Amino acid sequence: RSRGHRAQRPDRRGRGRRAARWRDRAGRPGRRRAARRPGRATSRRLLQRPRLRQSRDLPVRPVSPPDRTLLEDSDGTLLGRRGTRLLPEQAAVVLDREGPLMVAANAGSGKTTVLVERFVRHVVEDGIDPRAILTITFTRRAAGELRGRIRERLLELGCAAEARRLEGAWISTIDGFCNRVLRSHAVLAGLDPRADILAPAELELLVQDAWEDAVGGLIADPGVLDLLDRFGYEELLVLVRGLHDELRSAGTTVPRLPLPAPESDADRLLFPALKGLDALLAAFGAQFTRRKHARHGLDYADLAIGTRDLFLRHPAVAQGYAARLQRVMVDEFQDTNRLQVELFEALGQPNVFFVGDRLQSIYGFRHADVGGFEREWERFGAQGRARELATNFRSRPEILGLINAAFGDAHDRYTPLAPGRQSAQTGPAVEVLLTDSSAWSQIPVEDPLMLGLATQMPDGAPTAVRAEARLLAQRIAELVAAGRKAGEIVVLLRATTHMASFERAIELAGVPVIAGAGTGWWDRREVQDVLNLLAVVANPYEESALLGLLAGPLGRLSSDDLALLALERRARRGSLWEVVGLVARGERDGLPGRVGQEARERLTALYLLIERERGAAVWSGPADLIERLVADTGFDIHILRGSDGDRRLANVRKLARIADDFARRSGGDLRAFIDHVAVERRTARRTPDAPLDAGEDDVVRVMTVHGAKGLEFPVVVLADIGRSGQGGAGSVLVRDGRVGLKLRRSDGGEADVGFAYDELAAGHEQREIEEERRIVHVAVTRAEELLILSGTFDGGKGWGAAGLRRPALAWMGPGLFGDATPSSGSRTVGGVPVAVTVSEPLSGALRLAPPPPVAPPAAPVPPPVVEQPAPGPPPAPPATLSYSSLREYDRCGYGWYLRRVLDLPAIERPAGTGGTLALRRGSVAHAVLEHARFDVGAAPPTQEEVVVAAEQGGIDLEGIDLAEQLALAATFLDGPLRARAAAAVRVRREAPFAVALTGALPDGPLLTGVIDLLVDEQEGAVLVVDYKTDHVAPDDDLEAHVAGT
Repeated sequence: RSRGHRAQRPDRRGRGRRAARWRDRAGRPGRRRAARRPGRATSRRLLQRPRLRQSRDLPVRPVSPPDRTLLEDSDGTLLGRRGTRLLPEQAAVVLDREGPLMVAANAGSGKTTVLVERFVRHVVEDGIDPRAILTITFTRRAAGELRGRIRERLLELGCAAEARRLEGAWISTIDGFCNRVLRSHAVLAGLDPRADILAPAELELLVQDAWEDAVGGLIADPGVLDLLDRFGYEELLVLVRGLHDELRSAGTTVPRLPLPAPESDADRLLFPALKGLDALLAAFGAQFTRRKHARHGLDYADLAIGTRDLFLRHPAVAQGYAARLQRVMVDEFQDTNRLQVELFEALGQPNVFFVGDRLQSIYGFRHADVGGFEREWERFGAQGRARELATNFRSRPEILGLINAAFGDAHDRYTPLAPGRQSAQTGPAVEVLLTDSSAWSQIPVEDPLMLGLATQMPDGAPTAVRAEARLLAQRIAELVAAGRKAGEIVVLLRATTHMASFERAIELAGVPVIAGAGTGWWDRREVQDVLNLLAVVANPYEESALLGLLAGPLGRLSSDDLALLALERRARRGSLWEVVGLVARGERDGLPGRVGQEARERLTALYLLIERERGAAVWSGPADLIERLVADTGFDIHILRGSDGDRRLANVRKLARIADDFARRSGGDLRAFIDHVAVERRTARRTPDAPLDAGEDDVVRVMTVHGAKGLEFPVVVLADIGRSGQGGAGSVLVRDGRVGLKLRRSDGGEADVGFAYDELAAGHEQREIEEERRIVHVAVTRAEELLILSGTFDGGKGWGAAGLRRPALAWMGPGLFGDATPSSGSRTVGGVPVAVTVSEPLSGALRLAPPPPVAPPAAPVPPPVVEQPAPGPPPAPPATLSYSSLREYDRCGYGWYLRRVLDLPAIERPAGTGGTLALRRGSVAHAVLEHARFDVGAAPPTQEEVVVAAEQGGIDLEGIDLAEQLALAATFLDGPLRARAAAAVRVRREAPFAVALTGALPDGPLLTGVIDLLVDEQEGAVLVVDYKTDHVAPDDDLEAHVAGT
C-alpha cells in the first residue's frame, strides 16, 4: 500500500523520542539497548526456538492519563464507578495491590466493585497491560458482566485504547483459562488438537458404554460379583461414577481407591469387595478415557488436570505464563476444589488476589471444597495478608439484624453483616408464614376445605405443603395488589421436589409466574403429550407411549374405552396398535360398537394422521414434524384455551427448537431424537420453562437457591423450609488417603461396615450440615426490602432436634421463636419486628376462593365424516436413499422392512464370525487410508498407526491381522492412483455427495453417500476412488461388475 510522503512516515528515531517522553512522565527508566556484536547475523533468530510471548513482549502503549477527579475525591476518598465513594475497608483492598492478598467478602459487600477497581488501577496506575491480568470468575455470565463493567469504567476514565484491549484480556472461567492454555500447547500436553468438550448427553452415552465394558471384563471377579449382588447394575454404576468424579476433582489423574491392610474381621470380610470396587473404578476410568479419545472429546476435569500436569511437567511453560500474567485475581474462591487450587499453585504467580465468602460455599455436590478456602485463609492470615469486607449494601438493616440475631450462631465462624445503607421502606422487613401440618392432617379427606385445597393442584404433594403453597400464594397476591410488581418477587426452594405445587398455587392466585430451572421440564404435561405422539409416529408398537397418547388430550379415551382395547388386545394376542387400526377401519365385529361413537371418530382421525406422518417422518426432520403435528391436531388451540396457555405453548415451541438443534448436530432421524430425549431425562439435566417475550419481567420467579446465587431481589420468599432434609454418607467414603465401606447385604440384614467408615461418615455428615446452613444464608441474603420465611411445622411436637435429615426449621425455629410456641401476630427478634402468620384449618389465615372455570378441552382433530372406512394415503416416497440401503433392499426386501421401517434390531453375531470380521477389516482399511499421506516419498503406515486409526474410529481389532491391513493399504499406496493423487490440484477424503434420481418419478429422491477419495486433477479431470476389501477370486470379472454397477 502507499505510505505517503517520506516526511509523513513514522521513523524509528521519532518513536524512540516519543517513548522516552512517556517514560519520563510515568517516572520509569528506559530500556538500554545492548550493543550488537560485530559480524553477528540477525537472521540467526530464525533458527532459535520461539519463546512464549510474555508481558514484556507486548507492544508498549502508554496508558492515557486518567482524570484523577474520577479516581478520588478532593478529600482523598477513593471513587468507584459513576462516582461511588468507597468505604475505607474497600479502599484498603483496592490500594493493597503488591503481593498476595486474600479477602473474605460478606454477601452484598461490593466485592465486584473492588475487583473492577483493582483491575482498572492495575492498568491506569500500575501500567500493566489488560492482557497481562488473569481474572477468574465462576460462570461465563459473570465473566461477561465483569468484562463489561471494567470496560465501562475504563471508558469513564477516558482510557479508550485500554478498553479496546480488553478483548484480548484473560477474563474467563477456570475451564476457559485451561482450554486456552491447552490449545496453545496441545503437543506438550499430549492433547488431540481436534478435541472438544463433549455435551452432557454424549458423555452419558460414553459412561454407559464404558461401564458395560468395565463390568463385562471383570464379571468373573468374586468381589465384583458380590458388589453386583449387593447393589445391582445401575446403582453400582452411580456409585463408581461418583467416586470417579470425586477423585478427579481432588486432582487424581487416574482414580484408584486406597487398599489398606485389613485390621479387623469386618475389614477382612469387606476386603474382596474393596478390591473389586477398585478394579471396577480403574476399568471404568480406562474405558471412559479411551472412548473420549475415540470421540476426540474431553470433559471439564480433563481441562484442569491437563493444565495442572502441563505446568508441573514443563516448568518452563508455567514460568512463561507466570511472567506473562503479572496479576492473578480469582473471584468466588470458596467454590473451588482441590484440583483448581493445585492449578493456581502450579502456575506459580506470587501476585494473587483471592476473594470469596465461606458462607456462600454451596456447591459440595459439584465437589467444591470449602476447606481449601479455610486453609488458604489461615495461610494468608499468618502472613498478615488477609482482609475482610463486612458491610452489606444490599439489604435493609432490619433484615441484616434478624440474620445476625437468629442465624449467626448456627455457623462456626461468622462475621456479622454490617448495614451499609438506610431504607425508606415502612412496615416489617421480615415475615414468617407457618403451616401447622398436624392440624391439617386431622381434617377428613372428604371435607370441603380439603377438596378446595386440592382443586387443580399437582398430585403427590402432602396436604400441609399444599396448604403452605396456597397461603404463600395468597400473601404474594396481596403484595401485588398493594402495588408491588410481580417481577420483584422470587420464591426460593432448597430442592425442586415441590416446585410444581408452589408454581401452581401462585397461578391459582391470579399472579403470573415462571418456574426456574428444574428437573421436571421433560415431564411437563404438554411436553410429554408431544413426545408420546412423536414416539408413536416413530414406532406405533411402543405401547407405553401409545397408551399415554390415547389417554391424553389428543386421544381423550375414557378408562372404559382403554379397558375394551386392552381386552381385545389380550384376546387377539396382538398389539394395541393393531386393535386401534381395527377400530379405525371398523373391521372387528362388535368391538367398534362397544367403543363410543366420539371415541371411534377420534381414534380414526388419530390413526389416519399417524399412518400419514409415518411416511413423512422419513424425509421430515423432528422439528418440522412437531410443528405439523401440533397444527394438524389442534393441540396448540387446546393448550391456549387452558390455564397458563401462553407458557405451555412456549414449552412446545421450545421442544421444537431443541429438536431443530439436534437435527443440525446429529441429523434428522426421529428415532435418534427420541433416544436423545431419553438420555436427557435420564441425566436429569435442569431445564427451565420457555421464556415469554411479553411481560417476562413482570412475573414471579420460582427457582432453587443455587439458581439464585449471585442475584438479588426486592422481595425474597424462602419457602418449604419445613421439608425434611436429605443426604447422608454414601456407601464408600474416600478422604485424605483413607477409605471406608458400608455395604448393605443382599438378604436385607444389617449393613457390613469396615475400615475407617465411621470416622469418615461423621466428618461427611458434619460438612453436609454446615453446607445446608450456608444454603439458607445464601437465600436470605438475596433480599433487599422484604424477606418472607415459609414452611410447615408440627405444632404438637415443637421444633425437635436439628440434624442432617431434619428440616431447616429445626434449627431456624429456635433462633426465631426461642422456646415460645409460634402464633399469629408480631414479635421482636434481636430488636427487629417480625410479622408471623400461622395457618390452621380453622384459623381463617388461608382463604380458599372457588377455582376459576376452566375451558373444556379442544378436540384434537375435527372428526371427519367417513361413510365407509378408507385406507390411509400411501406413504410419501423417501427423500434420500443410500447405496447401502439399496443393496440391503436388493439382498432382502423383508429384512430391509424389518430394520428400516419397524426399527427392529439386527441379530448380533459373534465378533469372530465372517460377516462382522470382514466389515471390521474394511473399516480399518478405510480408516488407515483416510489418514495416509499421498505425497511422493512419504513413509508408509506403520502398525502403530493402524492401531491409532482403529481406536479413533472405535473399531475392535480382535481377530484382525495388522500385517494384512498394511498389505491392503499398500495395494493402493504402491499403485498408480496414489501418484495421480499426489499430483492433483485438490484431494478430498470422505467427500459427501447427493445425486437427484429423476427418472421414473418427477420428484425423485436423492441418492446420498460418501466418496472415499475424490481427486481434482489437472485440466478439470476428476478421479473417483472407492476402496474395496472384498475377496477377489481368479475368475472374477471386475470390469463386468463395474459396468453392472
